[in-house]
Amino acid sequence: MIRYPIQNTRKFVMKFLNSLNFFSQYHHKISRIPTQSNEYDCEIFVCKYMERAILRKKMDWTSFKDWQKYMPKFRAEFGYALCLTIKM
Repeated sequence: MIRYPIQNTRKFVMKFLNSLNFFSQYHHKISRIPTQSNEYDCEIFVCKYMERAILRKKMDWTSFKDWQKYMPKFRAEFGYALCLTIKM
């Protein structure tokens, strides 16, 4: 049995999916959303995005373009919410 290198397999799969217009059908781009500027707040960013999606809050993303400056507040809210779920 011949094993193809992972790169060749990946290229094949990508070419196949592109031929089916897979990415154009399922790709949805949102522009001007808050972005992360460090390597350690990704969990908070994901949680805040999910919070907006779950609560279905209409959000003007441009008003919160710089979420990074609100990270201390978001971290505190997240920690507080975690503490509320702990059962003693």
